[in-house]
Amino acid sequence: MSNQQASSEQFNSEVSRVLPRLRRYVAGRLRMAVIDGIFGPGKYRPEDITDEVFIRLKEEFDSGALPLDKVKIAMFRLADQELERILNEERGHTEDISVEEILVEEMRELEEKYTVDADGELVLYEEFDDISYQHDRERKTIYLLEPGFENDLIEVLDLADSCASAEDASRMLARVYQELPAQASAILGLHVAGGLTIEEIAEVREMQVDDVDRVIRQVRLRFTTVLSSAS
Repeated sequence: MSNQQASSEQFNSEVSRVLPRLRRYVAGRLRMAVIDGIFGPGKYRPEDITDEVFIRLKEEFDSGALPLDKVKIAMFRLADQELERILNEERGHTEDISVEEILVEEMRELEEKYTVDADGELVLYEEFDDISYQHDRERKTIYLLEPGFENDLIEVLDLADSCASAEDASRMLARVYQELPAQASAILGLHVAGGLTIEEIAEVREMQVDDVDRVIRQVRLRFTTVLSSAS
């Protein structure tokens, strides 16, 4: 077997190892986009994105531009960038806004003071008695998380005790996840569905490790706040 053949087999083996987690992450983000009404069901398929990732990375690897130990990060980075391109295009966003700017705003939102209503929904204190809030809440549809993702979410964020004491925990988890800010949701998806560490997420999204850790800690706090309210 030639060195080139051996390298190609190593590349294919690494891609095969990473692909199930990558496909799960991509599928999850596409599903949330459909739930959010960004585009209709079936417009984009996970395999269309993952196939494109494979083709582009195979070319980079064969040219010697991509080391084998960087294949995993490169796969998630390319898929993540393609998802962001699709979502921005579908939302009609044309301005080039940095991830850092978006995260600053999202962290402000995550850290705002919330109360929890009778259905376990986080609500800003000043909005709680707002009639328009009550009307909007009645129109929302909550889509339960897929069982495998829900189990992983509970494990990764260490929510087992909170879920055990909460009434209707599955609906509470789905509600919080569905209402997370976009970038926080993507980071959580990389962590839970993608199985990436905080350090790997930072590399994929070109962020500081401390910023990723801060987002995940705030997201966990949001989940535990809602779950504790339902106990």
